[in-house]
Amino acid sequence: MKSKKTSNQPSSKQSPAKQPAPKRNQSTENRKMTGTQLARMLKIHHQIQAGRFPNVPSLSRFIGKGKRAIERDLRYMRNDLKLPIDYCPLHRGYFYTEEVLHFPTQLVTESDLHLIAVLEASVAQFPACELKSRMQNLLKEFTKGLPNRLKEKRTNWRNLVSIRTPNRAKLNPQHLDFLAQAAATNSQVGLGYRKPNQPGHEHRILDPLHLFWMSGDWYVLAREVKTGLVKRFSLLRMKDLTLTGVKFERPADFDPEFYLGNSFGLQSADGDYEVILRIKPHLADYIHEREWNGMTKLVSLPGGGVELHLRLSSLVEIKRWLTQWDGGIRVMQPAKLRKMVADSSMATYCANQEEEADVTEVK
Repeated sequence: MKSKKTSNQPSSKQSPAKQPAPKRNQSTENRKMTGTQLARMLKIHHQIQAGRFPNVPSLSRFIGKGKRAIERDLRYMRNDLKLPIDYCPLHRGYFYTEEVLHFPTQLVTESDLHLIAVLEASVAQFPACELKSRMQNLLKEFTKGLPNRLKEKRTNWRNLVSIRTPNRAKLNPQHLDFLAQAAATNSQVGLGYRKPNQPGHEHRILDPLHLFWMSGDWYVLAREVKTGLVKRFSLLRMKDLTLTGVKFERPADFDPEFYLGNSFGLQSADGDYEVILRIKPHLADYIHEREWNGMTKLVSLPGGGVELHLRLSSLVEIKRWLTQWDGGIRVMQPAKLRKMVADSSMATYCANQEEEADVTEVK
């Protein structure tokens, strides 16, 4: 006679069971996992993973909790955490139908996978530094406990989502690590800093308060010890960063939005300006589809155009932005901004009309 094939996993189709497996589609009473519940379920997980085929009475005695609580935990593990739990009538206990390497302490559903993909794509934009490595390791640990079916679909999401940053700055990644650690520990920093269009570096002593990324570059909001003012500093223009050994006290009322909220770009504040821009219809969708720093009102106009109202702390950045639209945006106020845009456009026109005497046109 031919011998029957045996399976490595116990069959659930054997003698009648005294205990049913947790119901597959029964929702739990409290979908948010508490610390006490997590501790109980980890004990249940270890008992099942060790192949001891625990059942409700044995788990109740082992954990010191009532049978109804154990039944709720098993349902939670099966229905919410999607662990492959089944009941073996032969051994009269629970087992895993497939290998479980990590207990999923976080509730991640299939609909959350795109969020993980976006986080991974965002982290990929960081320069190669310790901060990036730590974030990648954190994501790796977070996703270790995903069920196999979600791990396969996560790979698909990686191929569907990416983030692209044009013209990224050539940042020294060690500066980012250094300042992040200094800001976290309230450590004063000494460094050489070069202002735009200046040949040399000046020595500065800073209290780093807040790191931020904008337009492909990293900046730090820091209090300059010499002046006591909070300013923005580009990490690109720094060199020779050292700790002074002094611990500073972070201002209790410090709020990054106070320094960044009404700025159209990165220019330091030099005033308080009410700006009104009239946008032609062919640019209206572009304006409607974005949230603009400093925007106070957006008014639709007859014919399809829009009027954008802004309150800004500087006009330099918005002047640069306005010159790219080839007359598609008209400055209604202030007059100062209107003149700045006109002068800039004229300067661009003149620069492109000049002909160098020693340049021969290549045909």
